[in-house]
Amino acid sequence: MARSLPLECPSCRGPLVVTRLACPRCRLTLEGEFEAGCRYCRLSAEHQALFDAFLMSRGVLTEMEKALGISYPTLRGRLDGLFEALGVATQDRTVREDARRERLAVLHALEQGDLAVDDAVKRLHSLRF
Repeated sequence: MARSLPLECPSCRGPLVVTRLACPRCRLTLEGEFEAGCRYCRLSAEHQALFDAFLMSRGVLTEMEKALGISYPTLRGRLDGLFEALGVATQDRTVREDARRERLAVLHALEQGDLAVDDAVKRLHSLRF
């Protein structure tokens, strides 16, 4: 029985590379560096389970909340982690990161004395969190 392909080194936790493939029928062996399956195959067991739940619920988050027994904010955080693992950027995450950078810029300008408190408050309130 075939085992699941390990994705990280058990010693240092670095990524593993497939270097040998063999045909059990004719015993042909190929050696080199090969990608370890598709990007979905390289997900952790936790991310694979979340992805399965996403598919089973057809992406309906309220159904996922019930099935997984977790709150909406927890689910959103886990989905963000899944999307990040897949290399998928979400518009919501991009908007939040932009707002975070802008908040830091406003606070820095306020700290440096380049911005009045009232103006800083107005700019901070105008940002989408």
